[in-house]
Amino acid sequence: MTEEHEAIREKTTPTSGTFEPRGAASGIGGMPHTDPARALDLIFATCPEMPFWPQLPKRDFHESMYIQYMYGFPGLGLGGVDGRSPVLRTTDDLTGPMTALYEDYLAGRTRPIHEEWAAGYAAYLADPRVKQARWAKGQVTGPVSMGQAVTDEEGKLLLYLDDLMDAAIRHLNMVARGMEERLTAVNPATVVFFDEPSLSTFGSAYFSYDRPTALAHLAGVKEGLGGLTGVHCCGNTDWSLLLEAGFDVLSFDAYYYAERLALYAEQVVPFLERGGVLAWGIVPTDHQDWAGETARTLLDKLEARQGALVTKGADEGRIERQSLITASCGLGSLDVGEAERVLELVAEVSALYRQKHGL
Repeated sequence: MTEEHEAIREKTTPTSGTFEPRGAASGIGGMPHTDPARALDLIFATCPEMPFWPQLPKRDFHESMYIQYMYGFPGLGLGGVDGRSPVLRTTDDLTGPMTALYEDYLAGRTRPIHEEWAAGYAAYLADPRVKQARWAKGQVTGPVSMGQAVTDEEGKLLLYLDDLMDAAIRHLNMVARGMEERLTAVNPATVVFFDEPSLSTFGSAYFSYDRPTALAHLAGVKEGLGGLTGVHCCGNTDWSLLLEAGFDVLSFDAYYYAERLALYAEQVVPFLERGGVLAWGIVPTDHQDWAGETARTLLDKLEARQGALVTKGADEGRIERQSLITASCGLGSLDVGEAERVLELVAEVSALYRQKHGL
């Protein structure tokens, strides 16, 4: 990395207290398109400051968030009822591949995403518009969600296969570092998110997973990353876990769960004071919800939800400066027209928010 790139990164990290997206628009990752170029045109039109590379599961099931990032993991195969679920062949001799994985990790090497399984990623890296953005955003499936989605041949979750889970964390970390390296080569101001939808089950009676282990796993996947990091959970969870896990951005479904987040004001306020950013997923992805909304009504909801934090001690100006505007979740399950409308609403809310608050 050049000295110029180092200087730019220093200016955009929260450790310097200057990472202030000021209501900029961004997105989660999943898109319903089969044409990467069309997906990118929509993303750059609506999220020009922090465009994200699109995951396209409808183009190829290998672009599923639970397959895409596990390319090259020892013993990985496909199975399940539809033959498209990630399954680990633990009856195979994995000694050699596991040894190679740990040798790569200890040597500081990275692991690639198979570009045939990530057409949107390859197209994004080649798009000259990324260089003009304020930040280049990528995303990787987080360890908890991956651990609940991948099983062995008998159906046991990866999360409870201790040795394999440890290896999976190292693998995902190498994937994340490799992604950051490739993004940095195009734009030095990067943010890598870890998507954790399954953390909505944390603390439930059906989820045997303690807090220290969760924190250790989250720390493991982002180890060694030099740019900004974020975490996204589109359900309700123990928000104190994610607020204390050391990420720079917390992305959440603000349409449904902002009131729950406000219950954790004792953790939210210090998170903001440390320079943390909240990505407000205020535009719902369910058609029945967004069909009855406008940018104005969503702005009203956003400001009411932010006001709940202000009444509990958060600084209003800090919230405004340290906010992103997003959809509540990924758009991969929608149709293209619905995705277009959702991202248009995200852009409209962002513009109204910035205009109203002088951002």
